[in-house]
Amino acid sequence: MSAPTPADLLARCVSGDDSARAQFYGDYVDVIRKAVARTLHRYGVLADSGDEMEDLANEVFAKLLADNCALLDRVRSGRSIQAWLIVIARNHVIDHLRRASLRNRAATTLIRDVEPAYVPSHAVTAIAGERIEAVRAGVAGLETRDRLALELYFLQGLTYAQMADILRENVNTVSARVRRAKGKLRQILERQGIIEP
Repeated sequence: MSAPTPADLLARCVSGDDSARAQFYGDYVDVIRKAVARTLHRYGVLADSGDEMEDLANEVFAKLLADNCALLDRVRSGRSIQAWLIVIARNHVIDHLRRASLRNRAATTLIRDVEPAYVPSHAVTAIAGERIEAVRAGVAGLETRDRLALELYFLQGLTYAQMADILRENVNTVSARVRRAKGKLRQILERQGIIEP
């Protein structure tokens, strides 16, 4: 049995065939990842790890498969699917960078306007002054987006859904960002010997 043509694969995805969607992901995941990486590089963004690139690639696939593959249904026959996917990925990254720029400006304003987050009482200062300073320094050492994620979650007490609305991201991305920010803070504190590994 011969492999389906790209047009057949898209038609099966649109019709709701889960195996076709899995094959679509497998066939085009590298195309999307490379397009995301090239676009980030083109705009001078060096991802601190593969996490950001992977998040963006997954967001592109989520967008492509949303609403019963409505976006895939718009592909014109005869057009290179690979070229079309590269354009979709590039546009998604550019939109992400624009939103990130706006969030960074808002975060800078928020951080400037928020009172110090870790103001200990006299008793806490006497008992754990060194730890508090280490946590404060650790949080200050995080990237703006990670610091903002921790502040919204822990200090403001927002849920992931509320954070997703504010940051204009999906809940899974917000959850992953909070988890990674906590992990980065933990690593900083472990290196300083404040907490044990």
